[in-house]
Amino acid sequence: MSGEDEYEVGFGYIAESIERATARRAQHYEMYGWKPDGEKMLRILHLPMNTYWHENVRCNDGGYRDFPHTEKGVKKSLQRPCVICAGEIIKPPGKKYGMIERGIALAALRKQSFIEKGGKRIPGAIIDTRTTHTPDGDGQQYVGLLKFANSNFWGNLSGVYARNKTLMDRDFKVKRIGGGYDTYYSFEPQDPIEGLKTKEELEEHYKELLKDKPTIFEWFDEQCSQEYFDQYLKAETPEQEEIMRTTGSVKEKSQTSGTGMPQPEREEEVSHGVQAPRDTSFSSLKEQLKSQMDSYEDDDE
Repeated sequence: MSGEDEYEVGFGYIAESIERATARRAQHYEMYGWKPDGEKMLRILHLPMNTYWHENVRCNDGGYRDFPHTEKGVKKSLQRPCVICAGEIIKPPGKKYGMIERGIALAALRKQSFIEKGGKRIPGAIIDTRTTHTPDGDGQQYVGLLKFANSNFWGNLSGVYARNKTLMDRDFKVKRIGGGYDTYYSFEPQDPIEGLKTKEELEEHYKELLKDKPTIFEWFDEQCSQEYFDQYLKAETPEQEEIMRTTGSVKEKSQTSGTGMPQPEREEEVSHGVQAPRDTSFSSLKEQLKSQMDSYEDDDE
């Protein structure tokens, strides 16, 4: 076909595009969500980090994203005056973006297995939920992001932590109860599993999956970066200005994650697709948590 050498024609380019998309997806976490009365079995991988957010902010691409409040709870090198609080971004007339606290943490999705015994189906071991989104079709563990209010989510785990001094030694069956402002979450602790009770054992168990993923600190740093704010909150054209000045109903809003990936409404289930890890080096959660914790504000001390 005449002129095709001037364009990216052929499946070689398609394959390269898929590889780029896979690499981008590997660097983001999908956020957990619950339907009313929905349940999930989770293994929380570290203690939650308290953070401050402006949620559902209108962006220059027509989407809605959450942005950290950059004056508090942020790594010192990223602290700066908050442009959202100062009203220095374009927004719909009369719109105010309040600040809210959220606890964030990574958690692995798990499930209750069942076995047949005496003609009855009885509960077996708790195992990893595996996806089919890998080249060999064998599946892989899923790790996602928990980003919830301290009052109705993380606060309900304070008694467990006070008693056990950890949240990582067992799985929790988490159920959403109620809706809207009356929503809260119940946590049913499961029995500890031998060989999967300590931080070191968890790191080893999820090492292959997490080696391609950012730590919770790296993910949050990217959200706080000036580059991220500029990418979605700076209007470069009159068309982008017009987009940022308009708004839609809550149901029309498209939730997005930290890397701009579309997310479902907060009250709906999320998908659990995850890409296979690639062969790149990645420090353990233990090393990352230990080396980076000092650079964050610790209001509890």
